Amino acid sequence: MILVDFAQRTKERGSGSWEDESEFASQEPEKRGEKVCSENSPLLDRFDIDEVSRLTRISKRRLRYWARIGLIPPSLTIEGKSYYSFQDLLSIRRAWLLLESGVPFRQMRLAVEALRTKIPGLLRPLAELRIESEGDRLVVWNERRRWEPQSGQLLLDFSLEPLLPPDDPAERRRLAYEAYLEGARLDDDPLTCDQAEAAYRRAIEIDPRFAHAYTNLGNLRFRRGAVDEAIALYHKALAVDPGQPEALHNLGFIAAEEGDHESACAYFRAALASDPSFADARFNLALSLEMLGAYEEASREWRAYLELNPQGNWAEVARRHLAHLESKK
Repeated sequence: MILVDFAQRTKERGSGSWEDESEFASQEPEKRGEKVCSENSPLLDRFDIDEVSRLTRISKRRLRYWARIGLIPPSLTIEGKSYYSFQDLLSIRRAWLLLESGVPFRQMRLAVEALRTKIPGLLRPLAELRIESEGDRLVVWNERRRWEPQSGQLLLDFSLEPLLPPDDPAERRRLAYEAYLEGARLDDDPLTCDQAEAAYRRAIEIDPRFAHAYTNLGNLRFRRGAVDEAIALYHKALAVDPGQPEALHNLGFIAAEEGDHESACAYFRAALASDPSFADARFNLALSLEMLGAYEEASREWRAYLELNPQGNWAEVARRHLAHLESKK
């Protein structure tokens, strides 16, 4: 998902003591495949190892092993902490499906290493390529050609039909994810927002239950001023996934912008019930509680935010708010 930078928009609107805060300093990307960024950077989905283990039902021990050997390491670093991106999550899911289909782990690992060597710039072969198992071997599909990943040898096949029929649910999910990822690559640049919208709409058309595609499309429509359409898209995301914290948070932010802080608090609390580690929801809940005069509860939320996010410019903002509230006692 790519969240609207709600904290920054609140700052632009003006909110008292933190109106003059500077932006997070930009940081240079580090090693191959690793992206270093500030906590408020618009990113693809970011997941810590606990979330990945819960979503994929793969043990944290196995995930740490895969990261240690370089098979699928976390590709994001935020405030010194490692996170998995959405593409990493796709890679993990694909690796698990290949293992479940009977592909030996060593063969999969060697294939991934060979593909990274043979194709410069390819960071996540399992997410970026169509890799299938055929009996006891792995093959890579490129358009209608098949080739063996370690040797690079083309494989002849008299049947040029895709491995999966067009109406196969797994194939439709794959195509929807591809459209989603295309949108995510394009939606941060104002020059490619139209293409990003088209990609998200295509993902939804292919898979009408793709909740994150609704949310990201809603974020785009929000940034382009179509607030009512954004609200409708967030509600569609929640109709598919009632506990999606991003859509709940975004609805809360819009309610806060409209001055309805009671509704905003309800949305932020729902987002936190779904994901207690959602720092942005803690931050904005504390702001809305202050606006309602619920200073004691706001102080608790500022403290909870600082436990989640003790470093960085926004942590300093939270400390100033907390100190101001403490001075009222």
